Amino acid sequence: MAVVLRTQIPMYIISIVAFILILEYFVALGPLADFRKEMLTWGVIIYNFVTLLGSALMLRYHSFRILKPPSREPWARYYSIVAIAAFFVFLAIGYGIGLSSTQYVTMYMNTVIPATTTLWGLNLIFSTMGVYRAMRVSNLEALALLIGAMSYFLKEMPIVCAIFPPMTGIGDWFLRYAMTPAARVAVLTAALISVVVCLRTIIQKERTAVI
Repeated sequence: MAVVLRTQIPMYIISIVAFILILEYFVALGPLADFRKEMLTWGVIIYNFVTLLGSALMLRYHSFRILKPPSREPWARYYSIVAIAAFFVFLAIGYGIGLSSTQYVTMYMNTVIPATTTLWGLNLIFSTMGVYRAMRVSNLEALALLIGAMSYFLKEMPIVCAIFPPMTGIGDWFLRYAMTPAARVAVLTAALISVVVCLRTIIQKERTAVI
């Protein structure tokens, strides 16, 4: 019985709701449109509850790390203190003064933007390492992939463009005529995969979301 409640009933609910939402795009009926609006409203409500749950779990996790830090990483509690402090500061300013206030925008521009830039820099380093390890020049296709990837990476580095100005044009050429068609193919492939997953969910062949 517990397995049925945990897997079968959610699958039936997902199948029925997904079928009705897809049918609404092809059949112009007032009740279907009203049902779609109601489902979107409930989706926003559920999203807000999930956000609250995620915030509570985040606070719980970092609180345990402060009270009982890992034995191998005793300094990890300081990272948790910074995370909780930043969470409450952003929460207080966002709800107290407003998301469009000067204080909130200043904090966002001086914390989130630099952190995002740092993550992109780390991503560049790891991507370059992945290119070196995975894209071994064993054939002509691998050589073309390596040249295109490295040209784009070097084009995004200001110091390289300052030393070798034509690198900007080379990187833009690869981005426009080589990477853009490949990206479109990737988007089409992802869209087809999404359609297949939705159809499998409707016919209850895809159970990953409820297991």
